[in-house]
Amino acid sequence: MTEYTNYASFNTFTVQGRILHSEIKSGKYGDFLSVSAISTLVRDGAEVTITFTDNAGLLALAQKGHLDKGRMVTLTGRLGGVSETYVNKQGEVQMRQRPEITMTQVSILDGGLGAKPRVEGRNTVTPGQVVRNSEAQQPEVDQAPSWC
Repeated sequence: MTEYTNYASFNTFTVQGRILHSEIKSGKYGDFLSVSAISTLVRDGAEVTITFTDNAGLLALAQKGHLDKGRMVTLTGRLGGVSETYVNKQGEVQMRQRPEITMTQVSILDGGLGAKPRVEGRNTVTPGQVVRNSEAQQPEVDQAPSWC
């Protein structure tokens, strides 16, 4: 029997979900982004957690405030692994709250940034909604010069 090296297949994984946690951390080689997102794979089904790290394009996107908690995103990348258990500090194997999918080489393609979470207290106006003058934003208008 011949032994051979088993190389990773060129598979891609695309998933849509909401940002659960996004944090910029400092490491041995500089700053990097650590992200957890949550997704439901089937209608009314169980949820999965998607995790990944990045130190390039998505880090810059996060630094600009575009990857805040609750934001809908479509992630494309490679499948790094799937885990349903972890080892706690006492060395015991425990079940995760939800299965965890680890992604590598993650990107957000054009159109992949979805709706931001609703900010409480923000006065939003929907089309067709009647607003009172006190609620409408009135532009500042200079006094008109006299004609005389």
